[in-house]
Amino acid sequence: DGRIWIPTRQGLAVIEPRKVRLNTAPVPVAIESVRANRRDIRLAGTPASLEPGSGRLLEFGFTAVSLVGAERIRFCYRLEGYHTDWSPETSLRQAFYTNLKPGAYKFRVVACNPHGICNSTETALAFEIHPYLHETLWFRALAGAAIIAAVALFFLRRVRRIRRMASLEEAQRLAAERTRIARDMHDELGAS
Repeated sequence: DGRIWIPTRQGLAVIEPRKVRLNTAPVPVAIESVRANRRDIRLAGTPASLEPGSGRLLEFGFTAVSLVGAERIRFCYRLEGYHTDWSPETSLRQAFYTNLKPGAYKFRVVACNPHGICNSTETALAFEIHPYLHETLWFRALAGAAIIAAVALFFLRRVRRIRRMASLEEAQRLAAERTRIARDMHDELGAS
């Protein structure tokens, strides 16, 4: 009849596989910790604000609460703003990201129970990594404006120098012409 009989010290144990039901209850997920550059981050506010440089090494610790088969719970996660695909299913309860640029991100994680039923609601954590001063848009715009101003100033000085040289050469040419004319007139007067 399909029943499995197992002898134990207390007597016989009977399992009826047809009556075993799948656990269809989704497993709730909780993000336990966030570490940036090996330092714990206290999450306050939404989205969480992380100081500049926090994206070098970012670690997320998460778990799921299940009293049955907790070691067989599988997780999928993704980091919006970094990649769009979900990670392959894993039993690891940590996710690592390196070299994240400043910007807004959202870490999402879902869990599947031991019977492969995944929860439809994902747990999410929004955060923002602030840029260093030299990574800000206004700093780059200011630096670009300063470079353009320096090039323009160099160009204007060069044009002034070229014009001054041209006017000096013109004055020198005029002086040489006057000297030649004066010499010719002197020679003509002396010859007559």
